[in-house]
Amino acid sequence: MKSKYLTKDFAKKYIYPFVYHNKKRRYIDTERFSPVIYENDLPAEGDLFHFRYEEVPYNSEKDRAVFMRDNDIIIDDIWWEKQKARCEEGYIVKNATNLGEDVWIPGRMYFFLNFWAIRRNNKYGRKQLGNPRFIDMGLEKFFLVRELSILFEKNNAWQKSRQKGFSEMAGCDIGYEFTFFKDSQSVVISGEEKYTFNLMNFVARGLKYLSNTQFHVQPGVYRKTEYISAKYRGSEIYGRTAKNNAEAASSLSPSLIYFEEGGIWEKDVLTETYEFVSPSLMAENRKTGYAYFIATGGDMKKGVDTMQSLFYNPKSYGLLEFNNVYEKDITEAKVGCFVPAIYFEVIDKDGNSLIEESISSIVDQRANKKINERYRFITQKPLTPSESFMTSVAGYFGEEIIQRLNERKSYLLGNPSKHYHLKGYLKWINPNNKHFGVEFIESEEETWCNIFEPPVLDSNGNVLLNLYKAGTDSYDQDEAHTSTSEGSIQVYKGFNNINDTYNKYVARITERPREGEGGSSRFYEWSLMLSIYYNVVNLIEFSKILIIHYFVENGFEHLLKEKPEFFLSTYVENSKSANRWGIDPSTKSVWLTKMRDWLIPENIEKMDDIRQIDALAKFRYDPSGKKYNCDITISSSLCQVVAYDDQDILVVESENDEEESYGIHYKMGRNGSIIQTI
Repeated sequence: MKSKYLTKDFAKKYIYPFVYHNKKRRYIDTERFSPVIYENDLPAEGDLFHFRYEEVPYNSEKDRAVFMRDNDIIIDDIWWEKQKARCEEGYIVKNATNLGEDVWIPGRMYFFLNFWAIRRNNKYGRKQLGNPRFIDMGLEKFFLVRELSILFEKNNAWQKSRQKGFSEMAGCDIGYEFTFFKDSQSVVISGEEKYTFNLMNFVARGLKYLSNTQFHVQPGVYRKTEYISAKYRGSEIYGRTAKNNAEAASSLSPSLIYFEEGGIWEKDVLTETYEFVSPSLMAENRKTGYAYFIATGGDMKKGVDTMQSLFYNPKSYGLLEFNNVYEKDITEAKVGCFVPAIYFEVIDKDGNSLIEESISSIVDQRANKKINERYRFITQKPLTPSESFMTSVAGYFGEEIIQRLNERKSYLLGNPSKHYHLKGYLKWINPNNKHFGVEFIESEEETWCNIFEPPVLDSNGNVLLNLYKAGTDSYDQDEAHTSTSEGSIQVYKGFNNINDTYNKYVARITERPREGEGGSSRFYEWSLMLSIYYNVVNLIEFSKILIIHYFVENGFEHLLKEKPEFFLSTYVENSKSANRWGIDPSTKSVWLTKMRDWLIPENIEKMDDIRQIDALAKFRYDPSGKKYNCDITISSSLCQVVAYDDQDILVVESENDEEESYGIHYKMGRNGSIIQTI
């Protein structure tokens, strides 16, 4: 429900200027935002509010009535009506900044500051229950953003640093919904039970703190970590966990839903749960409910890719969009709401975050950390969104390379128009005769094929011979229910001419179709299709016999890369490979060495595949044979084996061109340099 203040004209004066932090602004005398706590704005003597909340019965309506009778309680109705109006409409404080600005405290924040309770520091440096103090972050990054969400009828995603108190503010928001809106239905949902219970406990604690106020709502059913209902108002609060169940909240019709710790969820379950509940946030083409995501940098595990997608693509998920004012060289992308570590790091007595002092403190703390510790510290206390999503620099390829990969990922996420990326699928031109070839169909629904540069064609419309290299990390068993491993094929572009792109990954398929979708045979088919589309020979581990058999039985054995003799003779003394096609998997450490050799700055700058970049940055290698997630990295490395083995092959202009071509040409030398030839 919008307050009477909440119009776009009102927002221009009281919201927009404050959402993006102004380094010159200082809020002054901020105790004025909490007149009930600090300015003796209290009800008449004898009002219930003058008793401590612990003294007033909460669950029992009968005991509460007896308490009021025995203590001759009166109710200062005029004072409470004034407070109710402030909690609903907000509260304007004149000349509340050093710039002479009037500041509007939204009703939810007024309720938070004056009546809600959180665990906070006391004057002795210990935490105890009490009313929150004003902090600029709470106004600028939570409560004003919450009002923008209602104004523009959008949901929101907060990506934040640690220890910012957002769960406490979210708990108040849920308590506010329960208290001020009849028949409301709020939902707390997370990927792990402990996070649901934690936020539900914040809500339950805050509601009990209202026992001595006229905002007290008599509970009906009270199971504080699972379900709370209002006896007479019809309001409800549900606590749900959706570890592997995307339909955990689909039976509800919430007016408010908080997705807690968005980066902790199982991969894709967060967005799937959102998809299931989204229809219930609308009625008769009007928005009736709001969904909010909260994620903390450094605490994101399997769900990091999902939360990253939400944050960098807010419009496609129906979320509020903000300018990314935190990154250098980021000029395009709108993002979700980012809460950097500069907030609430070093603050003054009025709750202002001291930016320069905060940055200095954070940088000094980083400098004293070891590599692994520094990475975790940076992601937990990020200064930019990319730091929040960065990958550990302690991976296989080394700190310098991984940091460059992180920077490239950040650039691509922030400037989507700067790289070419098509999603879709490949289709047989003639399903009855695969030798007629394939075509790429761009699609938003079926997106198993990723194209980062289309194949180069000669004057006859044929893909240039020998230009592309492919590597496939395959599998022989359908283990989709028990394995997270996927099949992956990469296509890499070699050197054609100095005016064209080269040394570049141009296409990828990374999937594991379910058995009902065709299983491993479907992945083999897709690998063959991509090989045909780029007219490329494909290097596969010789132990993956089923995919090799698939190529052969379909008449495409010429697209299988034969044993790379030059590579093996150069790097491996005793390869066990006796097969015609493929490469000995025991030589894997050597493939990875070639991959590391390729990851120089100028090549990283050519990479367009964010998922590949992320996989390389995260890669860990365990030569003992224990499982590790490496599909994309291995297929990428196999491309480098082919590229090394084929470096002396000149690109043929056309399959049908039999005439010699004289003049100056170029090829790629073994050290990666461009060599002029005649």
